[in-house]
Amino acid sequence: MHIIKPCWYKNNIIKGRHSDSPLIAHVPKVLRRRLGEFGYNVLSVMDLCSPNNESDNMIWVMSSRHGDTNRMVQLFQNITDNELLSPTNFSMSVHNALPAMYSIKTKNTSMHTAVSAGIHSFSLGLLEAYVLCKTTKQTIGYLYYDFKLHDVYSTLAIDNQEAIIIGMTLDYTDESDLFLEYQHIKQNDFSFHLNNLIRFFCNNNDICEISMPCGQFTIKKI
Repeated sequence: MHIIKPCWYKNNIIKGRHSDSPLIAHVPKVLRRRLGEFGYNVLSVMDLCSPNNESDNMIWVMSSRHGDTNRMVQLFQNITDNELLSPTNFSMSVHNALPAMYSIKTKNTSMHTAVSAGIHSFSLGLLEAYVLCKTTKQTIGYLYYDFKLHDVYSTLAIDNQEAIIIGMTLDYTDESDLFLEYQHIKQNDFSFHLNNLIRFFCNNNDICEISMPCGQFTIKKI
């Protein structure tokens, strides 16, 4: 299985492995107001890693550890202050809100799946996309995102405190030099940082290993 058109958002910049020029999503104003800046960047990354910059009714798997904690905190504050909940914050606070907005934008009627699995959210979301690609024999879009945590969580020992987006498509085409394989093996060390994957895409390293409780992904440059 191959990885096509990986791209990412970090430090307020969108980049792709083969291009540093971001493709900004063309989002109707009515949707953009609901998305906010980070949601807008999520859709831009999805556009950038989509084949021919179109959805082609592609199945998407979206994964996020925390989702939009800023909206959640605002909702909690509304409740504390005995105020009405913001309909926009309420509808956009769930993990499948952003793929739903992308479906509306692109008129994509295929399924999408939202995954949240704690510290293993990226790897298990990738596993979901990998299995879908193997079973359906279709190109599958995969995107992981996390917002910067709200300040109210600053006292907690949580390791990913930055805003990050990583997107890619999985396919059996041989047009990509990035080969992805999965091994079902017992793991004692699950340590993996998303910055390692970004460095792999950027640099000339030949291999990147992504560990999880149930096995390990290996990405090779061939």
